[in-house]
Amino acid sequence: MIFDNIKNAEKYCSLNPEFRKVFEHIKECVEKNTPPSRYEFGGMKVLIQEYDTFIREDNDYECHKEVVDIQFIQKGQEEIRYCDPARMELVRPYNADIDCAVYKGPEKYVKLYLTDGDFVCFFPGEAHYPSVAVDGKPSRTRKIVIKVKHHGK
Repeated sequence: MIFDNIKNAEKYCSLNPEFRKVFEHIKECVEKNTPPSRYEFGGMKVLIQEYDTFIREDNDYECHKEVVDIQFIQKGQEEIRYCDPARMELVRPYNADIDCAVYKGPEKYVKLYLTDGDFVCFFPGEAHYPSVAVDGKPSRTRKIVIKVKHHGK
């Protein structure tokens, strides 16, 4: 997992041959203020969202096998929870069509607080629980999510 600000994105470009394109595309979307949408770009899935974060009760973490899930907060704030799936209960087995398994989260986890310009990269096997209201207070958030094929081991 990587957690940083977009101004430091360059130092991660050597980790995946697609990361440079990902970060350039994020910057382009910010500059153009691309409206909320879902599309493919260079073999990557892109989701641009505007929503109110919420108090989540389901505690369902998503976990991928094939993609790096990059989540960038353009504006607003949210909490994303992170945990090792080995510490959780599998509630929906891996579905290759959507590259996702779902786990029930534990009582102990890592909280990441993201605000304007922050991003996180979840690599395959890293369970995460996004869109949580910080301190239980929903806020309007604009987020760009890009799922890129993992080229690691």
